[in-house]
Amino acid sequence: MKNVLFASTALVAFGFAGASFAQNANIAISGDAELGLTYQDTDATEGSGDAIRVHNDYEVSFALTGVTDGGISFGATGVFLDDSEATDTSAFISGAFGTITGGDTNGAFDQAMIEVAGGGLADEADFYLEGSVLGTVDLGDDGFDGAVDDNADNAADITGDAQIIRYDLALAAATFSVSYEDGEDEDGGSDVNAYGIGANFDLGDFANVGIAYQTLAGDGDLDGSQVFGISGSTELGGVELTATYSFADIESEANGDDEEFNIAASAEFSLGAAGVGVNIDYNEADETDAEALGYGAFMEYDLGGGADFVAAIGYQETEEAGSDDVDELRVGAGIGMSF
Repeated sequence: MKNVLFASTALVAFGFAGASFAQNANIAISGDAELGLTYQDTDATEGSGDAIRVHNDYEVSFALTGVTDGGISFGATGVFLDDSEATDTSAFISGAFGTITGGDTNGAFDQAMIEVAGGGLADEADFYLEGSVLGTVDLGDDGFDGAVDDNADNAADITGDAQIIRYDLALAAATFSVSYEDGEDEDGGSDVNAYGIGANFDLGDFANVGIAYQTLAGDGDLDGSQVFGISGSTELGGVELTATYSFADIESEANGDDEEFNIAASAEFSLGAAGVGVNIDYNEADETDAEALGYGAFMEYDLGGGADFVAAIGYQETEEAGSDDVDELRVGAGIGMSF
């Protein structure tokens, strides 16, 4: 991805002549855009059938950074989507004491876990990695892709403000993380907070390992729910292999208690200017007697200048006792652009 760096003095050309900027401040702006076709065939809802759609999307990312006279780094990051909505906005301070990050950012679980690879312009080989579809209470993304940073928002139907604060400390090859998420909704009807801890171990050329735990606690449904995860990646013969496992113990008065586990894996390798990958994901819930299996393949071919030809295919089948099976197929291709 290309980054456009503006030193504080260069901002005058963009109409900021009357503003004042610190000498050590920098602004980095980058962007992504997508254009292509995507096909979806699902029997999830009556009459949904199949459809070919035009897919187009773009986002602009920014990063603001600075350094104090004492050598402490600080900054903020965020993303503007094509609907002008800002997301993933957070701020941080970093020094010899570690790094403190707050806002719409990863919790400790997500920060420590390693994500299974997916692909596609419209998530054709990724949609089944995004969370539970099993008709049970879901602890957020609970480990499909190592992401449970938003579990209080998703599981307790909170506002989605994503008020997370996380502390990271790097010691030799290990990075330790702890986090807290304020889960109180606007009406004060639920106050279920998320507490997480995780560790990631970079073992060099041998492997990378992540282990994490998160729990919900407070006044509301899902109090006492918890999730544990472990993940790892390594490279063998030019193939990048990644695997994750997570187990969730769900305590819910509204939807019933349940135990759910997820296991997923991916493999990626290069063929000249092309990158190719495959993945598989399995999710099972005990009390609802439900299971879901998803798998797919994806590729990106470097066209040069920041453009890639992207293609992907993904399939998911879901079974649940007392309900009809659900199958979904997605296929797509197009151009991905980085600026």
